[in-house]
Amino acid sequence: MPSDIILRTKIRIPPVRRDGVVRTRLLDRMELAVRGRLTLLVAPAGFGKTTLLAQFLTERACPAAWLSLDDTDNDPAKFWRYLIRSIGAVIAELPQRALPLLDAYPNVSRETMMDMLLLEIDDFSARAGQRLAIALDDYHAVHEARIHDSLAYFIDHLPEGAHLILASRTQPPVKAAKWRARGQSTEIAGGELTFTAEETRRFCEHTAKLSLTAEQLDRIMAWTEGWAAIVQLLSVSLESNDLRTLDRPAGQAAGGHDNIMAYLTEEVLNRLPGELRRFLLDTSVAERFDASICDALTGRDDGVRMLGELRSRNLFLVPLDDGGVWFRYHHIFRDMLKELLLGEDPARARRLSRVAALRFSELGLHDEAMEQVIQGGQRRIGSGPAAASSLRRAWTRRIFDAAALDGRHLAFVAASRAASASRVRACRHRAIPCC
Repeated sequence: MPSDIILRTKIRIPPVRRDGVVRTRLLDRMELAVRGRLTLLVAPAGFGKTTLLAQFLTERACPAAWLSLDDTDNDPAKFWRYLIRSIGAVIAELPQRALPLLDAYPNVSRETMMDMLLLEIDDFSARAGQRLAIALDDYHAVHEARIHDSLAYFIDHLPEGAHLILASRTQPPVKAAKWRARGQSTEIAGGELTFTAEETRRFCEHTAKLSLTAEQLDRIMAWTEGWAAIVQLLSVSLESNDLRTLDRPAGQAAGGHDNIMAYLTEEVLNRLPGELRRFLLDTSVAERFDASICDALTGRDDGVRMLGELRSRNLFLVPLDDGGVWFRYHHIFRDMLKELLLGEDPARARRLSRVAALRFSELGLHDEAMEQVIQGGQRRIGSGPAAASSLRRAWTRRIFDAAALDGRHLAFVAASRAASASRVRACRHRAIPCC
């Protein structure tokens, strides 16, 4: 790549909205983190990594270099050329000194070039009396091992007057463990980056100009679970619509459904390998799952490995226990996956619900089995006494719960659904005394 061709937008800090939510708790974390060597911002798409990083660097009174990465940056020479240019926006004389060494490769080693770059950073910091923050955004786009290795060398030899920040959807393979053990590396992950209820309220009121009741805010939080991009998409769709549309099912309020579906498809699903996309769609029929349920649904035997892959990619997988056995998907993400599955192959979706019902029944999870019976429009879970027993227990419990909560009418409806779905006569008879 010729040294005179550069996309300036890749090395400029993105503008920060004046009416955006100032996330003080995270900015304070960042301020403490930059006293070390390395900060990792690791979270799925749309969790506000870029916005937080741009806000932090804009508000700090210290020099900062920025580089936005994409799939075209996997050539080592191009990667380092852009990084030199981004740092050159702060250290003006750097490009004319470092780029000739980069162009001389392989006659001059990359280590020699990086040593010179590191010395320039050290000299600048000493002269300025300030630390230089170097931010690499969207580092997940880089998959070239030579870049990871050279960046690890860069981190290992980074002078005291500099700090590197990597924002990524996946865990960067840069061997940060040793620096974490020395207190020189900080990771801010997905759970910390989600909007709190207060941040969601401030975003909706100050940025989207919406006035929410406490109940409406609770509804938005329940749907989005603090997923910043979805909060934004939902609030944009609500700006010109009646807030009463929040009473609709999750993701469908005020036309926000189409925007959310488009975002998830473009930013998440279309970027995944085919087998991972298939795995997500097939397992979305289950509200919660372990590896054995995944194996039953996909017809594979590598559920543990695939769940590990989802976790490493930060694909909206929520652990339900400390042992990392049971999981669920983010609610809206699962809703979108289920809709895609139904749209692509309704028969497959029904078959998978039957498979899930049988597996839940085998595990003794009777309520989950019945949810799948209803979802798949089935008349029974399967054959045999175990399936019948699972069916009876689940619906007997539901009927008594309904009677306690809502009286005889709801109990009768529950029993009718049980009779229709399973032909368990005991359930129908149980409802008669309530009438």
